[in-house]
Amino acid sequence: MNGRQQRSPAPREPRRILQVRVRYRPAGDETWREGRSENISGSGVLFRADSFVSPETLIEIVLTLGGEIGENSAGTLVCRGRVVRIEAGNENDPRAAIAATIACRQSYPQDSDPRRI
Repeated sequence: MNGRQQRSPAPREPRRILQVRVRYRPAGDETWREGRSENISGSGVLFRADSFVSPETLIEIVLTLGGEIGENSAGTLVCRGRVVRIEAGNENDPRAAIAATIACRQSYPQDSDPRRI
């Protein structure tokens, strides 16, 4: 070696299969769009949606949970993120898959309406 150490890539956050309703919109847009998540990690979410969003678009995401990821996880997560890639539909679901980074900033009890962010 020439004195430089090779860095290995940072380990990927564990992903959990999570199929819940997703509402999303490009940042600053007034119209919420609908989708359904496929999986989620501490740093990102993959969801299927009818409406296309270009990579690098800043988005707002609302995930409605019913306790799927833990005993005390029922409620709603409001997140901001950035679209990192788009995947084509498949034979199980023809809608495009949107992969986005997420930084969840608030959590609401199950009976509240966070769409008014």
